[in-house]
Amino acid sequence: MKHCRRCGKTTEIEAGMKFCPNCGAPYEDTQSHPDDKGETPGMAGLPQGKTAESEQQRYTPWEDKGKLGFLGSLFETWKKSVFEPTDFYRKMPVKGGIGNPLLYGLILAFIGFVFQMVYRQLFTQLFDPSHWYPYFNDMFDRDFNAFEYQLKSISMLAGIMIFPFMAAAWFFIWSGITHLILTIFGWKKEEYEASFRLIAYSEGPSFFLIVPLIGGLISIVWQLVLVVIGIKEVHRVSAGQALLVVFLPTILCCLCCCSFVWWIIGLAGISN
Repeated sequence: MKHCRRCGKTTEIEAGMKFCPNCGAPYEDTQSHPDDKGETPGMAGLPQGKTAESEQQRYTPWEDKGKLGFLGSLFETWKKSVFEPTDFYRKMPVKGGIGNPLLYGLILAFIGFVFQMVYRQLFTQLFDPSHWYPYFNDMFDRDFNAFEYQLKSISMLAGIMIFPFMAAAWFFIWSGITHLILTIFGWKKEEYEASFRLIAYSEGPSFFLIVPLIGGLISIVWQLVLVVIGIKEVHRVSAGQALLVVFLPTILCCLCCCSFVWWIIGLAGISN
């Protein structure tokens, strides 16, 4: 038995017959088409309105540590998120918990922070005038100078210990502000978890803090670019809308600061 999809008739035919005897259309194997609704093979199980592309498997290397290993998954995720952000965020799972992205973000942020602290300590000692000009020795209290260096070393160790908690809090705050703005403007397409994941996975540029002097600027600018791309791809908004979401808090902060300055100037003028 063969079913013709053009005329809709089912006919008992001989083996090898390739055309419908009623309308002349070529036969299509009914097993390749599970129903008569025009669904293509492999699409019958998808919800209405879904496409094969939209249902492609979402994947992030960091969440595949069992196959790639810890360092392998870390490097692959860093490489793809930093240098291929559009494809990375397009395939990033929007669900799956916040533990993996939080750990990834903390690792990259911690690496950058440690290098930043080490460079600060080195530059402080390198540019100490008492080391460069012997005649400055009488101008400095050597005991106090040594105590100051010890204090800075202790503060650096304390900073390293509390940094992970501060970084984690910052991820939650930043993603919360981002998600709130998206919700206010009606641009939210995913839940808060997706916003948190895109913020945490944008921490890759912190690795560039290993570059002395200019590493901080590179890291900040690159990360903002990644967040804009992440918001655009995850919440499916335009580039302009993503830019507004990222920079609106900064704009509002600047306006508040300007208003405060003008208020102080106004009070000073009244008092005079």
